[in-house]
Amino acid sequence: MSERVLVGDIGGTNSRWAIFDGTLGPVSVTKTRDAHSLGQAAHQFLQGRDVQACCVAVAGPVENGKAVLTNADWVADPGAMGVPTRILNDLEGAAYGVGLLEQHDVHWPLGVSPHVGDTLVLGVGTGFGGAVIQDGQVTPLEPGHEIFVPADGGDLDGLVLEGTTVEHLVSGPGLLRIVRHFGSKYPAPPDIPDANVSDWLLLNAETDPLAQVACHAFRQAFIDASVALADRWGAGRILYMGGVVEGWTEHLTRAGAWEEIGSRTGCHLGVVRHPYPGLLGAGRVGQSLIPS
Repeated sequence: MSERVLVGDIGGTNSRWAIFDGTLGPVSVTKTRDAHSLGQAAHQFLQGRDVQACCVAVAGPVENGKAVLTNADWVADPGAMGVPTRILNDLEGAAYGVGLLEQHDVHWPLGVSPHVGDTLVLGVGTGFGGAVIQDGQVTPLEPGHEIFVPADGGDLDGLVLEGTTVEHLVSGPGLLRIVRHFGSKYPAPPDIPDANVSDWLLLNAETDPLAQVACHAFRQAFIDASVALADRWGAGRILYMGGVVEGWTEHLTRAGAWEEIGSRTGCHLGVVRHPYPGLLGAGRVGQSLIPS
């Protein structure tokens, strides 16, 4: 029998599930709230199928091998599974998946990267997460909770206050925070849903004064956060993923942001296009749990 692992990527809204047996099987997307625990969610997905191990990546910190989602009534406890099980932070899982990516799974804004030095993996979406790969070992980070320090010591026109974190600016909610900040100084945009702020900014980045200044502030925060983290961890490569950075890749290219990050860090830069790096990483870790 092939070594079959149940893999999951659990977010506050949606969860993704699949079987990994060396390759990733069809992915099922469920609502996280439809279950309240790892055991219940696993039972709903497996429907009697057998697996030899389980590994899930969770959007949140993992403590003592367990995770509790802060924005959902959901507990990930490996002891309930009955097979060897491990819980990972979501970016930790994605970092483990990096080694299984093909060259076409990554967009290289500055040219294709050789595998050089340590790799910093950064996720920019609803939050700002990260992990670092050093000598093949993955260490999860919490970079979004760090205090944001602009490279030039400025405050981005009043955006940066005492206690402002990286995630306050470089994330989906951060985009909304930036627009609201500058909305008091520039003509406000039409009344648009909060969820569409990113689309509005990208559409009007070259024509609307508010969009122009907000895009500039986001780019600078994105650049400064990337540079600070790369310098701290001595990375030779940065791989980005997440809905925000994927949507902003073309804009960042036109604005020269990738070139600035590359010149200031000396890093090779990539944007992951594979839809399920966390599931790949969970599969890789899960297979290591199966007794030989």
